[in-house]
Order: sequence, then C-alpha cells, then structure tokens
Amino acid sequence: VISFAGKKIVFTGDNESCSFNKLLERNDFREAIRNADILLAPHHGRESGFHSEFVSLVNPKLTVISDGRFCDSSASSRYSEKSRGMIVKKRSNGKREKGYCVTTRKDGCILVEFGYNEEGKTFMEATIN
Repeated sequence: VISFAGKKIVFTGDNESCSFNKLLERNDFREAIRNADILLAPHHGRESGFHSEFVSLVNPKLTVISDGRFCDSSASSRYSEKSRGMIVKKRSNGKREKGYCVTTRKDGCILVEFGYNEEGKTFMEATIN
C-alpha cells in the first residue's frame, strides 16, 4: 500500500484467494487497504486473483489491470462493478471520462500521477493512451 498526499494505491502482486483469506484475518491489513483510490488488480486481473471480500474492502475508485493480449480468464467486468469510478484522461485527445477499470490490453500505457499541486492541494490523475 502506498499512501501519500491523502491518496492510496494498493498493489497486490500475484496473490490469490488463499493468501487474501489469510491477510484479511489481520485488522491492520484490513485498515491499510480500506477505501483506496486505486487498486492494481491481483494476478493480472484474472479470475483466479479476484477475491470479492478483498475488493469490496479496498473499494477502489479505479482498478488498473496489467494484462496482455491473451486474457481468456479476465475478471475486468467484476472489477468494474466493484469500483466507484474516477475521471480518466485520454492522452491522444485530452478527453476526460469516468472510468471504473482500465487495462493495458485495451487502454495501452496507464499513467497515474498524484501528490500536491502548486497551490498545495492534493491531486490524482489517471491518463491512458
């Protein structure tokens, strides 16, 4: 979990259900992941890494899936359903839309910037190709 400037991103690696079950027994883990801004989906967004209780607790605004062109077991629709939504900017035309789940397979390079702006206010912005 990375927390900075009032923003939170949860990185999960290749965890699957058995490890999430164990981690969710810990109150400090549950508190650390609660209500994050962004979730980097476990196990490349595959069904084998989707854990409903974990994702519900993270309650992300946006889920990011790093996947390839062969993704026969994608859980992207399940992540979209559990994400609150965040404005995502398209690099190519500057258009901004509310997104729930972005993937490298569909959206290309995904850049997330967050911190403090010149006025000292916090910001978070996701940009896709």
